[in-house]
Amino acid sequence: LKIIGNLAYVDGREGLQIIDISDLEHPEIIGAIDTPGYAFGVEIIGTTAYVSSGDTNVGGSLEIIDVSDPTSPSLISSLKTTDRSYHPYGLIARDNTVCLIDHFGMQVIDVTDSSAPCLLTTIECRPSKIYLQEGLVHVNCGNELKIIDISNPSHPIIKDTIAVQDCYNLKVIGSIAYCLFGHPGKLNIIDIKDKSNQVILGSFNLNCLFPSDIYIYEDKAYITAGSKLTIIDIYDPSNPILIASIYTPNGNQGIIVKNNIAYLACDTSLQIVNVDSSLLQSSGFNSFDKIFASDVEVVNDIAYVASSTNGFNIVDISTPTYYTISCLKDIQADIVTISGTKAYVLSQNSIKVIDIENDKFPKIIGSEYCYGLKENIVISGEKAYVAAGTNGGFQVFDISNPNLPRAIGSLDVDSERFGTTIVENIAYMADGENGFKIFDNTNPSIPILLSTINTPGYAKKVSIENSYAYISDGIGGVQIVDISNINSPEIVSSVDTGWAETIVIEKNIAYVAAGEEGLIVLDINDPLDPLTIGSFDTSGFAYDLTIVDNTIYVADGDSLQNIDITNPYSPVLLGSVEMNYCDARMIFVRDYFGSISSGKKFAYISSGTFNFQVFDVSNPSTPKQYGSTNTSTYVTDIDIIGTQAYVSCAYRGMKIIDISVPYNPTIIGAFDFEEYQYTNGIAIIDNIAILADKYIGLQIIDINNPTQPKVIGSLESIFWAYDVIILDSIAYILSEKYIYSVDISNPSIP
Repeated sequence: LKIIGNLAYVDGREGLQIIDISDLEHPEIIGAIDTPGYAFGVEIIGTTAYVSSGDTNVGGSLEIIDVSDPTSPSLISSLKTTDRSYHPYGLIARDNTVCLIDHFGMQVIDVTDSSAPCLLTTIECRPSKIYLQEGLVHVNCGNELKIIDISNPSHPIIKDTIAVQDCYNLKVIGSIAYCLFGHPGKLNIIDIKDKSNQVILGSFNLNCLFPSDIYIYEDKAYITAGSKLTIIDIYDPSNPILIASIYTPNGNQGIIVKNNIAYLACDTSLQIVNVDSSLLQSSGFNSFDKIFASDVEVVNDIAYVASSTNGFNIVDISTPTYYTISCLKDIQADIVTISGTKAYVLSQNSIKVIDIENDKFPKIIGSEYCYGLKENIVISGEKAYVAAGTNGGFQVFDISNPNLPRAIGSLDVDSERFGTTIVENIAYMADGENGFKIFDNTNPSIPILLSTINTPGYAKKVSIENSYAYISDGIGGVQIVDISNINSPEIVSSVDTGWAETIVIEKNIAYVAAGEEGLIVLDINDPLDPLTIGSFDTSGFAYDLTIVDNTIYVADGDSLQNIDITNPYSPVLLGSVEMNYCDARMIFVRDYFGSISSGKKFAYISSGTFNFQVFDVSNPSTPKQYGSTNTSTYVTDIDIIGTQAYVSCAYRGMKIIDISVPYNPTIIGAFDFEEYQYTNGIAIIDNIAILADKYIGLQIIDINNPTQPKVIGSLESIFWAYDVIILDSIAYILSEKYIYSVDISNPSIP
């Protein structure tokens, strides 16, 4: 990786790529050229790029490339460096000389005539890294560092050799050597003034197997290892101090830091990280990467993200670029919700309470068994309500003591819950293949099933208007139920919409997200005789919709569709935007909380392909994708409060996303659990996040400090919960066999 002005030259498996970084938030590939094998190093002198290339099939070579026009790089010449089954490890260039290293040593090449490079000599060694410092070539050879003078390229002179046993990579600044060791990964800071008596001044455990690269910049060491960038304060070499660890979607290889911006060459992307002061924020190409997030909650400028593979993540999203403040990576988080300084995370067979008061060091402080496949969690007062799927039902947890959450109630129901609405202590439930159910929740400790109606399809969502329930019933279209007598509801009419996924009612008009049929508009002035008055065939599969003013925003699978419904009889497409690699499932639209006076509106979309995306829909005719962040797994639920989105992430708990700067949503916090889990829902109340998980029930997390969420309570006695709703301090959790009413007035003891 090389940075020259506003251009980044990136070497990798695709050869040499040239990226315009003048806009750090939106870097763009402007040119590329393939090489015979992988590119393992790049140097730029003037308008010429020198690239070491090769693989075990073609051997190694030096590629000399004209980059005078960065949009159209062209090959000048190539020099074969080895026919053996080894590739180069890197190179440096100085004046008219290139030094290239491979398995057998360092080759010195004259490039005075770029069209006819010439090998001058070879220094035999077993190098792994090479860099240029103060005019001298530094070559790391495993157990020693060779410092070589190439002022006379034909006769290079080894000026010094510094023995460092088993060092994987190192940088020498003056008389101090910064050495990386693998298995386990460690940084040693060594005084090498007296080579016969080297003194270890300080060390730092990197908690990794093999670190990749190290860069020293302004009393800080920047170290890449796997999917983590570690930043260490080395002002006092005897006491290196961790500043931050930033997790990136792909493995990091090389790093360069310029003007407080770090550029990371990753396996499949360029990552750009703002490392100015304590604001450590990542941006760049990571929107193309796939990680696994199942849920997210956002509070102020912090996003708490549950991830099945990356744990519980806390991400600062307060600025245009973003960074992960902390990560509990060794747990599996599915659903997350935030309340105060606690995050409540559903993870496998428990609800965990995570203390997030210190966002850099989230800590699990409480846990309770929560049975079933957790789908959703909601916090209200001191109660957490968990929808725990087929085997767990609806579970209620007392979380008044975050360290000791406890189950206090549940209700058995028969199958998966998809949507529930509560009106005046009556719960109306869309119950999948079991149709439509009505419960009396006057006494939340003993909810009573009042009635059931079998619907012809698969009840997904329910909306209540006056004395009627409007059910989106999958293949059964829209079913309209008279609920004036809650003990004896009756289907009074229906509309064949082909498919019905979601239904929203506004001013006696029902708008239906109808799958492949797109948008269907119904006149329900007479519920006994509903009329189809309009439709719009969207390009994909309409999963969800939301209405703002006279515009409907449709999550349409592979796109966002914005439709004008000023005249509901004739919906008109205003604009749409494709969503690369994103299967849009849920959508929220609202004013920009970062600056309401700006008049901007943004759509927040979760997908089935591990993405949380933000679109500027201020002008519905020209929607624009502003930013996205990977969530590590399927997003199952979203709760947006202020400038935070809280996301439950199937297999990886909770993620918290700062959406205050919409064009760069940033994961600022996360929480994951070690156990097997599937988090389905999340709700936020009073700085407490309630997570509902299929396997580990209800988890309650303190999110007062969004970067340091802490488990303060859990209730693992509810199985297979799918949805949760909070009314006052009672959470109603819907499961396959029960509806649970959980007193959450004390979140630590639900």
